[in-house]
Formats: sequence, C-alpha cells, structure tokens
Amino acid sequence: MSVNQEPKQIGNWINGQECRPESGDWIEKYNPHDGTLLSEVAASSVEDVNGAVAAAERTFASWAELT
Repeated sequence: MSVNQEPKQIGNWINGQECRPESGDWIEKYNPHDGTLLSEVAASSVEDVNGAVAAAERTFASWAELT
C-alpha cells in the first residue's frame, strides 16, 4: 500500500538555511524503476549562485580559524 504525498522540494542551502530558488523553478527527480516523482530540487539561477558565493565570502574568515 502506498500513500500519495507531495514530492519533497529540496532548496538551496545558503548561509545555514534552506532557500527556495529565486526563479521559483524546480527540477523534477523521477524514480527510474516506475516513473514516480520522488522530489524536486532547486533550479538554481545566477542570483542563487551569487547569493551563495557572497554568503561564503562573508563567513570564510571565521570558518578558516576552525580546526
């Protein structure tokens, strides 16, 4: 018996939190065995990447000090 559920949306992980893609677009991931929709992952845009890089640059110094 299976339960119909909405597919999980997996967003971008930026600055310690999950973020929806700026475009609102998602890429669907299907089960190759039976074709059912498993999940949707963020279709990252240039804005998403720029936000991730900016967040990484802001935290680099504190992360670099960790052993």
